[in-house]
Amino acid sequence: MNNELIFSLAAAEMIARNFYGFQTRPPTNIKFIPAEQPEQSYALPPNSSMVCLGIPFTTNELGLRDGPILPDSENLFRILCFGDSITFGSGVATDETYPNVLENTLQARAGEAAKIDIINAGVGGYNFQNILASANKLISVLHPNVVVYAFVENDLDDSFSPGPRGALVEMDPLKSPDAAFIEVWYGAKWKNRLSPKSFLFSTFALYRLFSRMINPYPMNKLPLLLGSGPETKQRWKLWEERLLKLKESCDGSGTRLVLYQVGMRNRSEVLYRKFKSICEQHAILFASTLPLFDHYTYSKRNSLRYDPHPNKEAHQLMAARLDCFLQGSGVLPEACVRKDKTDCSNDEEIDLNAERTIQLIADDMPAEIDLTNSEGIIGILGGIGLERRMARSCLFRLGGAGNKIAVESKALLGTPAEPQTLSVRLQDSSPSAPIRVNEEWSTVTFDIPFGMENQLIEVELIANGPVHIPTLAEREGGATPYTVEIRRIKRIHSSDSL
Repeated sequence: MNNELIFSLAAAEMIARNFYGFQTRPPTNIKFIPAEQPEQSYALPPNSSMVCLGIPFTTNELGLRDGPILPDSENLFRILCFGDSITFGSGVATDETYPNVLENTLQARAGEAAKIDIINAGVGGYNFQNILASANKLISVLHPNVVVYAFVENDLDDSFSPGPRGALVEMDPLKSPDAAFIEVWYGAKWKNRLSPKSFLFSTFALYRLFSRMINPYPMNKLPLLLGSGPETKQRWKLWEERLLKLKESCDGSGTRLVLYQVGMRNRSEVLYRKFKSICEQHAILFASTLPLFDHYTYSKRNSLRYDPHPNKEAHQLMAARLDCFLQGSGVLPEACVRKDKTDCSNDEEIDLNAERTIQLIADDMPAEIDLTNSEGIIGILGGIGLERRMARSCLFRLGGAGNKIAVESKALLGTPAEPQTLSVRLQDSSPSAPIRVNEEWSTVTFDIPFGMENQLIEVELIANGPVHIPTLAEREGGATPYTVEIRRIKRIHSSDSL
């Protein structure tokens, strides 16, 4: 390699680091423990010291990333903040998280007139199922004046479970251990896990930038949240039921509930409208970070850069936005209200063009999913591992046109006495008749009902027969349950040759 080429590569690497801010991902050493309730699934151990993305932190007697719990007193005003790793504050110091920034702001304003206690109850990876179980327990113990639930895009995902070494594994404790793990970022995780794990190459910003360019993923595509399929409708129905249960728990304790959407422009407009409508219907206070962040600039301006979590400055913006909203809602004690007439409002007007674009992106699904070449992966919502092996079922959406679904598959565990079969459930229909899967690669086809030949369809592919279920320890190493191997899923016409 000549000197000119070495110099050019070095210069390009420096430009990539300066412009994109790439740096090596710091270490994390968090060991979760099983929670008392299966709905909560897991928790942080109490009175412990750990590290998250290179930042040391400690937990208090309740296993929360906060100081010791203050005793109730006459002038104590307490806010309890629930959420996932964003509320927890992955990658920032404890006093830099938005709950702590807000506490310091309100306390400085109140002076000695009130004692402000804002407790950070965020736990990395929590979905709404976990949050509701945690909230039901903590509200009765801590008697907060206000509960803030910070919603993020993966709150409709299945729940993680803790492994024997304290790592989180993709297994929902409320589902069968052979079930598919459904999540909004399935496609993004697939792409990320396919990337070479070489430490030598991954330390170069130029290499990571090039990997992004040749392996793009539309990060504003949220099919599980915004699609029109049965799974999306069912999960939103369950989410709203849980929200009402959280409101009931708050109402029973005389606590005001605030839903705080962590969203951004050019990505979250459809969700914003949905949340606002639900909250208005049930008289729940609603705020959003929509005015603060933009999908196209967030990574460079507001994220940790080596990781998508918010940086210190983003947490400050979130705290200021929440402060303004709480003041305008009249839930703060008089001592915490600003005496000046500064306008705390933020522009939450929806960009209708952005809203339409996001919905179109969500509904744009492939007609073919090629697992060998990782093409069309965006159509899968869960249930297939990197080895192309399917759990008891997998869930996917297909666009395009055609009156049949062709599945190229191979049985992995079938025997003459107990063969493996496949069937499909389209939209809300009953499962089709099972078709036997051969031990060698072969294609089985399923009919698409008349009238749906040109429609976007949601399909659950179901495997019957033997299944391999890994232990929790094996799951910590990346193992997943499997039945059959899938190479290709394609929408075809009856006249097409297989």
